[in-house]
Amino acid sequence: MKIRFLKISGLAILFLSIGQFLFAQNDTIRFKKHTLFSAFEEYISEGVAVADVNKDGKPDVLAGTFWFEAPDWKRHEIDTPEIHSIGGYGNSFLNYSMDVNGDGWMDFIRIGFPGNEARWYENPKNKPGHWKSYPVFHSVGNESPSLVDIDGDGRLDLLCNDPKNKKVVWIGSPKKKRDTRWTVHTISSDSVIGTNVFTHGLGYGDVNGDGYKDVIINAGWWEGSENPAKENWKFHPA
Repeated sequence: MKIRFLKISGLAILFLSIGQFLFAQNDTIRFKKHTLFSAFEEYISEGVAVADVNKDGKPDVLAGTFWFEAPDWKRHEIDTPEIHSIGGYGNSFLNYSMDVNGDGWMDFIRIGFPGNEARWYENPKNKPGHWKSYPVFHSVGNESPSLVDIDGDGRLDLLCNDPKNKKVVWIGSPKKKRDTRWTVHTISSDSVIGTNVFTHGLGYGDVNGDGYKDVIINAGWWEGSENPAKENWKFHPA
């Protein structure tokens, strides 16, 4: 590796000639394709999640109503199988994994077609059969619902809209071990802004640099505060 200095107007600029080094390293990186599901003009999910389902130390893949066991990708049913036609929409848009009930085993969250119910599935701890499921929220709207930590407790919450009641909401995940209930909090009760079931785009970050994360859509943003459970955050139009 060569190190070069270039001095311009009193400023020393350091150049590291690492191009050949990086290319040499990248030449050794290879990806191998693994086919987990293959059917002519059919699919099982638009989303996918990764978690060590059976605690064997290997990351498994969860999608729709199935999970695929590493390293040979044996297929297991999470629920009654749902296989969809390529020409239509299914009911598995986004998939997430997290230990919802705090029992030390990774569970599965499935968000369906916009406006449909979201459910979470309890890991059966290597016992056979379908996983027991529980409701997260009755109607999850927006085509980009997110799983983010809104209340700062270290656990992920669901951010979306409620197209039936025309609200923007976040749903807090269970806080106590063995609990299965999610708690709904209202960000906005304005029936017009960001409440369409097929709203595109939903962001979460600190827009104004005050240390509190905000909720962003294409029409503007709702200002977060030290108490995210407070209803009807202040809205700033774009």
